[in-house]
Amino acid sequence: MEDDGPLARAISRVLVGKGHSVETVPSCGAARQKLGCFDLGVFDIDLPDGTGIDLARELIAKNAVLLTVFFSATGDIDLQEQARELGTFVHKSAGVAELSEAVAETVDSSIEAAIAAGAEGFDPSSSQRHKKGEDSQVRKKSR
Repeated sequence: MEDDGPLARAISRVLVGKGHSVETVPSCGAARQKLGCFDLGVFDIDLPDGTGIDLARELIAKNAVLLTVFFSATGDIDLQEQARELGTFVHKSAGVAELSEAVAETVDSSIEAAIAAGAEGFDPSSSQRHKKGEDSQVRKKSR
């Protein structure tokens, strides 16, 4: 989720370039209207109609988002900590390349955890990295 259109497009381009399927939305309301399950969501925190943290909690509870990465310029340490409790936090000043790396690491860690847990039927070769940007959501591909 990213409310800044040019930044959202830049995030999308980078993540698509890394092989991810990306859907972007500019607000909490638009994200709530998306149907489906997303492997990973990239959330801005400060949005015009709510917070990315509250939206992430809501989507996680509905199993609509499995993993989260927050990409925000917020200087509020409490909000940063709340974001870290749900997933990874990357400050916008670190740049889109750092966000891309955080997305890759989050997905890789999830796959490694599933393998370590002995997840039955889990086939890492069929797993694809997905990313979100611009109030973006990553659609889970059918397997």
